[in-house]
Amino acid sequence: MSHEKVQKHSLFLSLLTSLFVIALIINAMIFGVLNFRLNFSSLPQLSPAYLHFPNFCINAKLGSLFLFSGMIVASYNANKHIFLEIIKDLRWLRLTHYFLMLILGVVIATKSSGITASFTLIINLLLAMVSVMLAAVFCIVTNNMIDQEIDRVSNQLRPLITGSIPIKIYQAIGTAASLLALGFASAISLDALLIISTIMLTYSLYSLPPLRLKRIPVLSKLIISSNSLAVIALGYLLAQHNLQNFPLVLVPLFLIGFTLSINFIDMKDIKGDSTAGIVTLPVLLGHKKAALIIGVAFFLTYLSFYFLVKNIVILPFLISIGVLQFFCINKKNYDERWVFLIYISSMISLVLWLKWVA
Repeated sequence: MSHEKVQKHSLFLSLLTSLFVIALIINAMIFGVLNFRLNFSSLPQLSPAYLHFPNFCINAKLGSLFLFSGMIVASYNANKHIFLEIIKDLRWLRLTHYFLMLILGVVIATKSSGITASFTLIINLLLAMVSVMLAAVFCIVTNNMIDQEIDRVSNQLRPLITGSIPIKIYQAIGTAASLLALGFASAISLDALLIISTIMLTYSLYSLPPLRLKRIPVLSKLIISSNSLAVIALGYLLAQHNLQNFPLVLVPLFLIGFTLSINFIDMKDIKGDSTAGIVTLPVLLGHKKAALIIGVAFFLTYLSFYFLVKNIVILPFLISIGVLQFFCINKKNYDERWVFLIYISSMISLVLWLKWVA
């Protein structure tokens, strides 16, 4: 299949997702599905029957998890080689980030309300992780199909570059992952379905033509930070019924601090992005200047988490991690993996602090 046809097929998938999400967003805007401030109990006449999205019982949710386990086993047995290639290309460090965002949202919700984690909450969390992972497969597949020119320079071990997975099979995997992600999200709630589909849409706008917002410095990373914030909100909604008490300090922390910090993911792709004409912050400013700005942004973002925790005891830890990240980003032999590992370790520490100490 030609590269032009690949782009058309990927765009088609993106448009289908877009139409689905637009319908949900219109529904949310008109009827307040997420229930930020509205209370339908006082306005029963404005609550149509179709608004009551069917909730899966706990047995059905458990059945969905067993179904996913069976699908994993069946996929492995059907073609071990393709299965392992997909698993290897899942960007596990980035996926772990989104898992931690989910858990962070759950922990914030349970601590602020004083509720304990129930069996249903744990099942919903597992279903949300499955849905996020499948959405990630969709996003990775479509991104790889478009970025073949870049990957031939910067990521030569990806499946389409090595030829380890035929393009038609690869596209079918992406399509199936998108549908399954929406299916498992719907098993949780309408909120989850709306958030997961919105994440898939925004990432499609980020990586796919015609907009391909990844070409626009800073704005492209605003999409990633917004998705991270949306996943925290999803975790919060697993434990709470609305976002009325959601900590608003996380909004500027992610939309400003995280947006600037996350530009570190482009530092290893300077050559490939330059070849493809994608103007990222490192391409625009050069490696050295971009590393300095990103390092400072990381340091300030870590300090900003103090306003979430509001405990002076944790401030030395935040300063130390911020300095360490600044050093890792600006060192001569830059390695993205160390930045991710330090970040993930610090987020795990934050979650544990909020859960057991705060």
